[in-house]
Amino acid sequence: MADDPDPPRKFYQLKPTSYEVVNDRVQPGSPGTPGGPPPEHRRIEVKDLFKQANTPGRTLAPGARRVEENEVHGLLRDKYARDQAAGLFEVGPLDDSKRRRRIRNYWIALVAINVPLGLFAYRIGHGAAIFFVLAIAAMALTTAILTWQTFFLRTHY
Repeated sequence: MADDPDPPRKFYQLKPTSYEVVNDRVQPGSPGTPGGPPPEHRRIEVKDLFKQANTPGRTLAPGARRVEENEVHGLLRDKYARDQAAGLFEVGPLDDSKRRRRIRNYWIALVAINVPLGLFAYRIGHGAAIFFVLAIAAMALTTAILTWQTFFLRTHY
């Protein structure tokens, strides 16, 4: 049985759109552009890219005038003036009570846990090595956990 012929090839592309021109267009190879975009018939060479990279300032239009302000600049300036009048940029004294309370609770918990474990380890001495090591390990573990939660996680414990 003979194969069916292939369908004709389809060419896909983006549909053309038009945009409002805000900046002046610079023609390729115009005198104001150093190196300028290469003509369509010429390939891009490394020398052209190197020349554009070493050119100070804007590459496409180095001598172009500053872009006039549009309505976006005006809107942003109005919003900034409203926010400044409302006092949104004024910073007063910060409330430090949560941090102080957290540090106070840290020291209370540290003393409440480590003092009894330290006394237990001191009283039991090296005679019962397992209990001595467990008490010291519990002190180290609780100190590490409390320090991590208080100063690094910033969570309630």
